[in-house]
Amino acid sequence: MEHITEGANTAHQSTIDWDQMDWAQLQSHLIGTGDPHAAWLFIGDPASDLDIQQQQAFAGEPGALLDKMLAAIQLKRGENIYLAHLPNPLALSRLVALLQPKLIVTLGQQASQAVMNSQQGLEALRGKKHQYQSIPVIASYAPSHLLQHEVDKRNAWKDLCAARDAMAALAN
Repeated sequence: MEHITEGANTAHQSTIDWDQMDWAQLQSHLIGTGDPHAAWLFIGDPASDLDIQQQQAFAGEPGALLDKMLAAIQLKRGENIYLAHLPNPLALSRLVALLQPKLIVTLGQQASQAVMNSQQGLEALRGKKHQYQSIPVIASYAPSHLLQHEVDKRNAWKDLCAARDAMAALAN
C-alpha cells in the first residue's frame, strides 16, 4: 500500500512539470492511500486537518464510515482501490494518468465539481453518467457529510451500487 502526503505550496506547484512526474515524485504532492495499480479511484473533497496530521486519506470517523461503505460493496481499503483527497487539477490529471483506474468515484461536492469540471451542485451531478479522460465517474457524498446528514445515506448507498454495477459492466 502506498501512502501519499500533501506537499508543496501553490506557488511552487505552478512551476512543476506534472507531465514528467513519476509515481514516487507525485507522492510529495498528494494525500492518498492505496494500491498504485487500483481499478477504483475514490477522490474526496480537500483533506481535513486530521487527514493532513495523520498523512492518511479519510482518517478518523469519516474514514471509518468510508471503510464500512466499501465493505458493503465488497471492497477494502488498499485492495484494488486508491483513496485520494482532491489535488490541484494538474496533479489530478497526472494521478489518473499514472494510476489508470477503470472507474472514479467522487466523494463530495468540491471533488465532484473539480473532476467533472462543473459548477453544478452535488445533487445535480449525482445519478448521471460522467467521464474524466474517458474514465466513467460516479458522484456521491463525502463521508464527513454523511456523518452530519444521515438522511443522505440512502442516496449514498444508491451511488455505491451504481459504482459497483458500472465496474461490473466494465469487467464484461
